[in-house]
Amino acid sequence: MKVFRAALVAVIAANLALLAAAGPVRSTALGYDLARRQQELRRLSLENRALRHRAAEARLPERVAARAAAFGIDLRTITIGGDSALSAAGPSPAAGGAGPPAPRR
Repeated sequence: MKVFRAALVAVIAANLALLAAAGPVRSTALGYDLARRQQELRRLSLENRALRHRAAEARLPERVAARAAAFGIDLRTITIGGDSALSAAGPSPAAGGAGPPAPRR
């Protein structure tokens, strides 16, 4: 019976030791996971910044004109629906400069 009690006390002591060690181990593991996620967030943020920069460069008028020329499109005058013409320079101030016509409904 004394051996059984000693074994039971040893098992309880081992369980308490595991419970005491589990908190710091879990905390450390969560810290590593947090650091990995922050690193991934920084990487994605930099990638997002680079993609936004590339998109902004692609929208530059000279880049749009170069791509249009590569497709054989003349940007000097484009007729939309046969109603009006837009020039590459935009509407002239003498013509009112109101911008493109409103879409039809």
